[in-house]
Order: sequence, then structure tokens, then C-alpha cells
Amino acid sequence: MDELIFVYSGSCSSLLRNLSSIGTTFVVVNCGGGTLDLTTRKLVGNNPLQLSEVTERSGDFCGSAFVDKEFIAFT
Repeated sequence: MDELIFVYSGSCSSLLRNLSSIGTTFVVVNCGGGTLDLTTRKLVGNNPLQLSEVTERSGDFCGSAFVDKEFIAFT
């Protein structure tokens, strides 16, 4: 099943608890104030919860503060 779910940071851990199928792969995009970070993970175990890193984490200084600054400069 393909899904796109938007959640606040505090809700992410509860979503991980609902993963049940070993092999489920998902992308985490953390859009913060200063940075935007991406990682792809795979569920490899349920008890205890075990995740593997599918792709190397990446990120850059392009968070919402930078978007705000560019918008103000544009207007």
C-alpha cells in the first residue's frame, strides 16, 4: 500500500508502533526551521522495534526560516 502521511514530530513515534509488516520501507522528511532532512528506513524487526537505513541521511540548510527570508525579499 502506498500512503502519504503528514504528522507533527511528536506523532512520529506512534506511527512507528503501527508498522507491522517486516520489510515495510518508508521515507522520513523532517522540515524544521533551519534544516530539511531526509532518510529512508526499513522495518526489520518488531520486538523490539528495529529499523535499517536504506539510504544515507541527507539534509541542507533550507528549512522554513530560509523560505520565510526569501519570501520577504521577494515581496
